[in-house]
Amino acid sequence: MAKFEPGKLALIIGARTESGRRFIGKVVTLEKFAPVGKLTIHRGMNCAPTRDDCWLVAGDIESFRGHQGIALYAQKHLIPLEDPDQFRDKEFNVDLYIGGKKVMPCDIKPIIVRSKS
Repeated sequence: MAKFEPGKLALIIGARTESGRRFIGKVVTLEKFAPVGKLTIHRGMNCAPTRDDCWLVAGDIESFRGHQGIALYAQKHLIPLEDPDQFRDKEFNVDLYIGGKKVMPCDIKPIIVRSKS
């Protein structure tokens, strides 16, 4: 199983905020671990997670504060990817739960993974 490490890829599978839910199904790069209760500063973002251990991730995303290309996601809302092609041409049906309640079904159809070349 893949591990969470800076520089590795991860799939976004959930989010706490409405703005973060727009990016479910995106593949992002793990940049910096942000543990609960610790101030983490990275690329102009200051964060101090209070509920869950988090990662600052980079990709075609936006933070709820409007930072382009970088956002904070709880580790439980990410799946680390060993091989970026492992999800290529596969179809997923994902149910989104917030506070233990099913909020909406979200179909994630083929995830396009692009290499960093």
